[in-house]
Amino acid sequence: MAPSKSLACQRELFASNPLLARFQKLLVADPEAPVLLQTDGSTLSRSQLAAKAELLTGDLRSLHLARGSLVLLAEAQAEPFLAAFLASLQEGLCPICADGHSPEAELSRLAKQFRPSAVWTNTPGQESRWEAKSWPKPSHIVATPAVMKLSSGSSGEPKGIIVPIPALLADSDALSEVMLLGPRERALAKLPFSHSYGMSVLAIPALTLGMPLIVTDGHDPWAAGRKWQATFYPTVPAVLDAWLRLAKPPPLPTSLRLIVSAGAPLTEATAEAFRKRIGHSIHVFYGTSETGGICYDPSGEAGERGTLGCPIPGVRVTLEAVPGEDLQRVVVRGPAVAERYWPLQDPALQSGCFRSTDSGRWQDGELFLTGRFGDRINVGGKKVHPREIESVLSKLEAVDGVAVFGIPDPERGGERLRAVIACQKSKLDYATVSAWCRRHLAPHKVPRSILFVDSLPTTSRGKLDRKALQALEPS
Repeated sequence: MAPSKSLACQRELFASNPLLARFQKLLVADPEAPVLLQTDGSTLSRSQLAAKAELLTGDLRSLHLARGSLVLLAEAQAEPFLAAFLASLQEGLCPICADGHSPEAELSRLAKQFRPSAVWTNTPGQESRWEAKSWPKPSHIVATPAVMKLSSGSSGEPKGIIVPIPALLADSDALSEVMLLGPRERALAKLPFSHSYGMSVLAIPALTLGMPLIVTDGHDPWAAGRKWQATFYPTVPAVLDAWLRLAKPPPLPTSLRLIVSAGAPLTEATAEAFRKRIGHSIHVFYGTSETGGICYDPSGEAGERGTLGCPIPGVRVTLEAVPGEDLQRVVVRGPAVAERYWPLQDPALQSGCFRSTDSGRWQDGELFLTGRFGDRINVGGKKVHPREIESVLSKLEAVDGVAVFGIPDPERGGERLRAVIACQKSKLDYATVSAWCRRHLAPHKVPRSILFVDSLPTTSRGKLDRKALQALEPS
């Protein structure tokens, strides 16, 4: 980065922020090495990215923000996100990494919730920039350099998660080690960098390990992948399912060595069908925003077994009995665990330990998720685990995806089961699905309401959009 600050101040900042120190080291070693490889054949070098970050650092400096202030960063494009991200860290600020595709109303809610001292404005037709905000009681942190991740908000408002930079690097380093990522890889970057998954396996390795990222305009990502000889493709199950529905999927780059799936459960049927039809095994990766990576499958076989692979080196995973429950809670400890929630503390995340809402069991040394606490459905006084029913239905031929949840039962009171099944038109009907369930499930576990859709709704994170599911009406 250009020397706009005093050398002493810059050294102090780099010493306190190892991410900046690593990027600076790469920059000095080879300033013209590419960070981004773009669809039109152009590249963005380290020196070009550093120059863009320095301009934005100057803009932030003019706002006179206190060290440790929160700033809201919502940017969907790779180049401005990386530049704004670096700029915020160079100024000693804590970026709140929000989805760049969020509508204005959602960003306004986030701003009111976290009260950042500045927001990243991205108005079509205008140059993106930082803009100061004024609140009666602005939020700020005076702590170790950190970023704020946002939880998915699937159970309500998203939570802020404070992740110190050393924890962020510990996560990315561990994943890079097990996935064999580094400067020789070329990653097809379709995941949002603001999400924990994309940040850990794309953005941070690009800035600290020198792994070039192939960014596309969205029209034909595999054309760019073939042009730049992509070797690594991290994605989500919804994309893999959509690929399998294509009559003629585009050819993969012959250079591709690794496809990783995370962000949502990968069904055994999808993993097997992809390998048989496309010719590539899918490597399962499991993690959370609070912990970073938890488990990974280097063999590419766990997905077809329905498991998540083994704990990542340095990560300790235990199963904790919960009083009054027949499920065991997944508990994670390790150097990548976040510091805390923001602004409110929560005993689920503290002291390097995260007690998740996932339940699981061990299967030959691999983790198998059995459900989530709070997802169980009370049917006639009997507790039903949606994941069990989803697993059974996913094995029915022609099912591309399935989600099971409870809906009010006005006739009997309590709840009844609804299954939303993604499949090709006319491939399945109620009688076929119901008969399959009766052969494999106890009577109270058979869904009484079944909806058929072309595809399950997902959020921008690739997770199941449960609000959209609840809004579906029988046709």
